[in-house]
Amino acid sequence: MAACAAHVKATCGRRCILLMRIVMAETNDEKKARLAQALRDNLRRRKAQSREAQNHEIAQEGAMPPPPAEGEKD
Repeated sequence: MAACAAHVKATCGRRCILLMRIVMAETNDEKKARLAQALRDNLRRRKAQSREAQNHEIAQEGAMPPPPAEGEKD
């Protein structure tokens, strides 16, 4: 990147450097936006997985026979 910046500076001066900084800033903003969206998606997916696991546990508990009463033996 430094070599590219030196080349740009040598060929077109300050205007190109300013343009390059603007482009890099937009790229960083886009990267931040993509990361934020990925984090939101990941959180949404993890919450859904947690809900599914809880529902599965509840369903299994309902399918199990009730524990024997204190006076009963197997």
